[in-house]
Amino acid sequence: MSAVTATDPTALLAELDAAIRANDQYKSCAVATRYAASGGESRPMFDLLLKFATSEDGALHAEKFYRTVTEEFAKSRPAFRWRHAIGLAA
Repeated sequence: MSAVTATDPTALLAELDAAIRANDQYKSCAVATRYAASGGESRPMFDLLLKFATSEDGALHAEKFYRTVTEEFAKSRPAFRWRHAIGLAA
């Protein structure tokens, strides 16, 4: 996570968007982890990830995975729920 310097949730979302566009899975996971630690709200991150889930090849599979992750996020204990979102960011 040393390559991730931003701490503001808005800046982290922009960095996450850039990492995903660059197909940098390691960085996208690191940024998503930092976002979770920053106390950012989950909805803006899920909105960003949904944009990619519906625009890329294999969108149907990505949409199903997105739905599964958001459902599991809602059902999981707070200590573990962000793990689902971080996995979706990869």
